[in-house]
Parts: sequence; C-alpha cells; structure tokens
Amino acid sequence: MIVNTIYTPTMLVPDVAAIARQMTSGSQISMVIHRLRKLSLLSFIKVGINNVPFLLLLAKKDFATGVKLLCELEILASPAKQPMWILHNQMTDMAIALGNIHLVRFFFMLAQTYAFAPGILTYNPERCVQFLSNMRGIPENLVFFCPKTSASFEKFAKTTHLQIHFIEGKI
Repeated sequence: MIVNTIYTPTMLVPDVAAIARQMTSGSQISMVIHRLRKLSLLSFIKVGINNVPFLLLLAKKDFATGVKLLCELEILASPAKQPMWILHNQMTDMAIALGNIHLVRFFFMLAQTYAFAPGILTYNPERCVQFLSNMRGIPENLVFFCPKTSASFEKFAKTTHLQIHFIEGKI
C-alpha cells in the first residue's frame, strides 16, 4: 500500500556525511568514542549492555555490527525520541548488493529495542523487496522509502500489504 509517511533527512541513520568527514581526520575507534561522549550515563550503560552479545563481531570488525553500533549511538544521542528512524540508502543498498541480511536484521533489532518504527530508504526497491522476501521477522510497521522506479513497481505498491512511500526530488 502506498503511504504518506513523514520523511526528513534527520531521520536517516547512520549519518553517512558526518562519518565521511570524521574518517578523514581520525580512526574508526575515535569516531565511536566521539559519539559515546555525547551520550548520557544511562544511554552509555544501555549501549554497553546491548552490545555485549556483539563484542566478538565488533572485534572482528564485522560491517553489519559496526553499522548497528553507529545507528544505535546516533539514536541514543538524539535530543528527542523519534517515532521513526530510517536506515540510510547507502547502507540498505550495500546490504542488498553484498547479500548482508544481518545489517537489516540488526536495524530491526534496534527498532524493537528502542521502540521506533523502522524505515528503509533504497534506490533499488524491487531488489530490496526481493532481498527481504526470504527474511523472517520483518516488522509490520516497516516503511519502504524509495523513488518511483517503474510502472510495474508502482502497481505492486498499490496492491501489496507492504507500506511504501514514494519520495520525489533530491534525497
């Protein structure tokens, strides 16, 4: 079904532009430490507890786990609780290209942990739907944000139970 859900760039996680800027002047660890310093003590403890099961993956520099941590840090550092967070299109489309279902699954885990509606921004909606079709546990409140790519996908969007929001203009 086509939905008219509010979309703003501030809802995107992780902030890819900020990450790119910080990576030119520091390391991955300094980027995480910088974000940890922005957290309250309670949020700092939450991050620590929530990521104990992921320590081995973080030590192995697992991409999906690193993205999960960056998203979590940005969500917790947000000044106001938002009802929806949207996975950045660069992360979504990279997960699709690499077949990395864990990246999306970890984002859905964050949505459940922090009680927000998950959104996915993608420039490849057909591939994204196909990619997620084999995945169990897709949240019922998931919203796909994508451009209109074809008449057939627009027809699909009108008849499916999936929530699809067509975006227009520059993202």
